[in-house]
Amino acid sequence: MKKLLSLILVLSMMVGMLCIMPTSVAADENVITIASVDDWMEKLNGKEDLGNATINVTAAELDFTGKELSPIIGFTGTFEGNGVVLKKITMSGEGDVGLFCTSSGTYQNVVITESTFSCTKNWIAPLICCTCQNTTVKNVYVSASVWVTVTGSESGSYAGGIIGGCAKSEVAYDVLVTDCVFAGTITAVGKYAGGIVGSGGSSSSGQPHNITVKNSIVLGKTAGKSPSCGFVGYNKYGAVNMENCIYAGGAENDYFPSYPFFRDNKSYTITNCYTTHVNSDDTVYRDADGGVAYTEANSGVVYLNKDNTIAEGADLIEWKRCLMGLDAIEVTGFTRRLGDVMVPNGVASFAPFIYGASYTVTWANDDGTVLATEIYEGGATPEYKGATPTKAEDDTYTYTFKEWSPEVVAVGSNVTYTATFYKTRKNIIIDDETDAPETDAPVTEAPATEANTDTTDTTEKKGCGAVLGGGALVLSMMLGSAVVLVKKKKDE
Repeated sequence: MKKLLSLILVLSMMVGMLCIMPTSVAADENVITIASVDDWMEKLNGKEDLGNATINVTAAELDFTGKELSPIIGFTGTFEGNGVVLKKITMSGEGDVGLFCTSSGTYQNVVITESTFSCTKNWIAPLICCTCQNTTVKNVYVSASVWVTVTGSESGSYAGGIIGGCAKSEVAYDVLVTDCVFAGTITAVGKYAGGIVGSGGSSSSGQPHNITVKNSIVLGKTAGKSPSCGFVGYNKYGAVNMENCIYAGGAENDYFPSYPFFRDNKSYTITNCYTTHVNSDDTVYRDADGGVAYTEANSGVVYLNKDNTIAEGADLIEWKRCLMGLDAIEVTGFTRRLGDVMVPNGVASFAPFIYGASYTVTWANDDGTVLATEIYEGGATPEYKGATPTKAEDDTYTYTFKEWSPEVVAVGSNVTYTATFYKTRKNIIIDDETDAPETDAPVTEAPATEANTDTTDTTEKKGCGAVLGGGALVLSMMLGSAVVLVKKKKDE
């Protein structure tokens, strides 16, 4: 009998151990998860030893108000933003300003908004101040509220809307930018400026850097003391390849670039691209032999004259929206949205509300009566500011406001929210014409109060508690049986 009891005790101990044993393997140490601003400041800010890690951002938004950010240097891995909105970034310095510097790898799915970046020389851009090896940037949106400013050093600065430039390297490398938007403003006293890449490199001592830009749009402004460009500022010793891109940035005498696309590249291809601006000599980009006019059959560019798209005197924003809605623009890889500009498919899939469109929000009672009508910018979460909605009682029920239907979320289209109500039956006799006793007890759909809340825990137990509870129950049953057996043995 003692052996049986010992076996039972061992089994119960094993059951207990099951609930404290690890149920999963440890996470990959090379993955850095960013779920908050504090995570960013602790794990990323100013780091120089991240190497080929994967940065995985799980937060929907990171607000850096009041934080002092330093570049992440030498990163060569993957930055996966998962559609995160990075906002209220303020970075400044003598040179090399950007979230990442002297870095390479892959950067994707991120929005940068309401931020300022400034320096006096060297490289500067919101995302990567300079890259030094093969780099891919995909699905990045830099909003109109982002400013990139170079205040000095005329001969040694490179300002870009996404990448400042390509650092000199002993080996050739490629930079790919696809499905990106730059809508901010660059002002550069320095040498080169480009809405996507400031400079591809100007030194003959290094290897060439080849830059490819696809399915991207520049809505912002670029101005440099030297000739600036809408997409790539300069790449004298490397190639530039552009496909399915739209330039609709700036306006006459308002930060318009010298060339809407690029200048002085060793070689280039440009296919199915559109521009709203040409240089004073009717050129859209410049090769080693001089400017290439939009009228040339091989230019790969369609020029869209704003005079044919909207009445004279309309402001720039309305011009852009009208322009992007033209039937003439059928660029593969873009999404057309009513009342808004065309956007690259990749960005539109996770950041559809960042482009400045406005929408009407209507608040209504359940009888259809309009309580309020408001205008919200896309991406804002509406908030009802009026008196709490009410509904008149009837012969059977009184009503209390419950919630809005559908659920109130960030606005991305015109929407009507309708009030819904709890109902409470009055203290009246209800004859339901059955044999059951008549009752005058009130019936309510409202949430339970402290007076009538049943505090009995009926929740199904899960996790380790369930295993332990089950083990305890089995142990109790087994021990109970053992006791009976012992007692019976003694009686015999």
